[in-house]
This record gives sequence, C-alpha cells and structure tokens, in this order.
Amino acid sequence: MLLFRRILPLFVALCVVAAGPVAPVAAAGDYRTAVRIYFPTVKTARYSNDFANARSGGRVHGATDLFAAAGSPVYAARGGTVIWLPREESGNAGFAIQIRGDDGRVYAYYHLGRHGGRYRKAIAEGVTLFGQVSRGQLIGRLGDSGNAAGGAPHLHFEIQDDGVVDSYGTNRRNPYNSLRKAQGLAQDMNQPIAAVTTKRSRSSSSATVVPRSRSGRGG
Repeated sequence: MLLFRRILPLFVALCVVAAGPVAPVAAAGDYRTAVRIYFPTVKTARYSNDFANARSGGRVHGATDLFAAAGSPVYAARGGTVIWLPREESGNAGFAIQIRGDDGRVYAYYHLGRHGGRYRKAIAEGVTLFGQVSRGQLIGRLGDSGNAAGGAPHLHFEIQDDGVVDSYGTNRRNPYNSLRKAQGLAQDMNQPIAAVTTKRSRSSSSATVVPRSRSGRGG
C-alpha cells in the first residue's frame, strides 16, 4: 500500500505530460476596443459614445452617429466587397451601403444622401453591388435619408463583428474607439449603460433588442 501511494502521484504526472499542455480557453473579444480603420467622413465631424443610446421600439443604437454638413464625403473605413446597396431608401437606413471588409467585419453606412432625393446623389460613382472598394475611397455623401429625415444630417456608422458580443447580445463592435484611434486619440473604455425597456416573465427578464438585419436599423 505504501509503495502504491508513492507511485500514484508519479503515474498521474506522467499521464499529464503525455497528454500535452491544456490549451487555454480563448477569451471573447471586447466589443469596446478599437480596430484599425480610415476615418469615414470629414475630420471635423462631431460624434460621441452613443452606442448604448436608446431608440424607439426598445432598440439600442449599436453604432456611432457622426454629424457634419449635408453632402459631406463618406469614405470606406476598410477595403472590401459591397454586400448591400439598396437602389431606393430602405426603411430606417435610407440610402445605405454595407461593405464586408478585408478583415471579415461588416461596415455599415446609413442615412446617405437627402431624404426623398436621388440614389446617385447619395452613392458615389463606381460603387456597385458586389464590387470592390478600397480603404479611404469615396463611397457616398452624408445626409438625412431614412429615419434621419427632418433631423441633423449625419452618418450612422456601424461595425458588425462576429468575433464579439456586446452587452445587449448582438455581434456589434462599438465604433467609438476605432474612430478615436483613426484620429490619433486615446481609447476610452468607459461605456454608458442603455436605458432600455425590459420584458419580464415569471422566469427571467431580458432587454428588447432588434437583431441585425439588412433592412437597416438606422437611428
């Protein structure tokens, strides 16, 4: 029995070595951190950390709005392939573009052009569905189409990233720090908490968040 007790720890240690090192569990990506992008409109655009702001219907914004003069240029934050390009104003998004970047993320640009205006006044020449765009290329003009009509012209800029899960259960990366990084500013990891309505049941409560779709969230 004494011999067995002495041999057992050695046997266990040999088994662990033979099995090899245990791979660490990969940590989920932090939706607040910056990715490298080209600043998507004029450098003087005004923006804030409005990712968590509440929207109608119990939605959370899930993006950053950049305010500038109507007609200001909108540039591709990353090079990639145009995967959504409605020919008419589409729901909340209005005239819009979604580009699957060369980094695998989807970059969305909403409220392009004037509400009730023409497609070619909103979307830059040479931008086509399934066509390629390069980083920093002119892709459209900032405006008030979709549910931005009657408000201040702005670009709704969104980053859809399957590598992260935000506080509201969606795969969106907060663009705020990416925009700051593009302007040479330090990251700000403080994130406001959304004041969203909740649905309560006997067993649980959950925030009402609209899942991403190509119909356009806007806001």
